[in-house]
Amino acid sequence: MSWNYRVVHRHRRGEEFYAIYEVYYDPDGEVDGITAGPVYPVGEDRQELEANIKNYVAALGKPILEYSDIVEEVSDG
Repeated sequence: MSWNYRVVHRHRRGEEFYAIYEVYYDPDGEVDGITAGPVYPVGEDRQELEANIKNYVAALGKPILEYSDIVEEVSDG
């Protein structure tokens, strides 16, 4: 299974927002799931943090995904 960071558009509790999630793909390259919540950049040192941030910036250049297309939400309340 592969993954990358992607911008995801989400409606929750009457609000909408965009955030970066880890998105996982099946062997055919189709979206198979995402992390339970948005993720944030982290690294064991400055260089690792910088590399991670570059991956976040790369996510901004990819098409935006809709949360509701990936995850079946129980309620929008």
